[in-house]
Amino acid sequence: MNFLTAKISLCVCSAMVVALLSGCEPVPEGHESQGFSILVPKRAPESLTATETYGALVVREGEFETEALKRPWSGYWYPADETDLFESKVPKKLSPLQKYDALAKKQFSRETHAAEYEKKRHNPAATAPWAGLCDAWSAASVLEPEPRTAKVIDGVSFGIADQKALLIKTYENAEGKRIYGNRNDGDRKSIYDDIYPDQFHRLLQAELFDRRRPIIMDRDPRPPVWNTPVWGVKTRVFASSESPHVMRVETTVYVTLSNDSALDEVKPVNTHFDYTYDLYGYAQKNGDFKVIFGDWTGKSADFHPDFATVLDEPTIQKSRNPEIDPEIVNFIVGS
Repeated sequence: MNFLTAKISLCVCSAMVVALLSGCEPVPEGHESQGFSILVPKRAPESLTATETYGALVVREGEFETEALKRPWSGYWYPADETDLFESKVPKKLSPLQKYDALAKKQFSRETHAAEYEKKRHNPAATAPWAGLCDAWSAASVLEPEPRTAKVIDGVSFGIADQKALLIKTYENAEGKRIYGNRNDGDRKSIYDDIYPDQFHRLLQAELFDRRRPIIMDRDPRPPVWNTPVWGVKTRVFASSESPHVMRVETTVYVTLSNDSALDEVKPVNTHFDYTYDLYGYAQKNGDFKVIFGDWTGKSADFHPDFATVLDEPTIQKSRNPEIDPEIVNFIVGS
């Protein structure tokens, strides 16, 4: 073969444009005349579920921002090695689950043993040091109104922290969650870069920008899980000066953190995380940019979300503690 007459496809791979004789993905329809195609890295189908669910990612240059219609509330993540849920550290005072049991008997004539069940299954030695209920708190804070006042029902007092604790327990095994990205368990099968930035961006588009609903993300790509509700996004998309097939992105997500003190106060703790990434694809005639894949860049290559959770409507409350009835909890919080 005469190399001077060979057809050369220019392929974008990570941050470099390389000339290849073969191995590129097919040229998308409408781009044949350009002679360009993008070398798409092999990624497992289970890592591409955001675009599978919501459709292809399409972006435009510009600055965009949005905020969910509801801001999540700060609550406690109840570390697995603590006993606060089932026994009080204050003498002669009841824990949230002890109060639940007392109210269930007085108001509903039901003998429940939620505190006892929780105590029997408490085994810190069998759990990771970072384990807790951050996922349940995040879900409750996204879906439920924040308890804002203490109350007394049939002689049983429930502070703000008590009510939040009970709501959190009803979401620890909730049904109706959709997970995007794969959790990094620290084994050889785990992929550090997943959730990929194109998938994360598509999720932000669909849920925050289009539906204005919060999502939940594990904010750290390492094995410990730190679920955090996301309620706001600000993103800047701009063309790369190095290649017409690359869009640079700077995205800030605004999140609510758990409140590890002042549990009986309505005191939101908010912060933000900044990410940078490149999106690879093709410019469209209408000014859109159709994305094929993305890569985390800069510091975000090491620190980015691990996976994200979307809560379907309706999400069904369910506790891992069979003694807890969500209807009783909802009565307590709603009274």
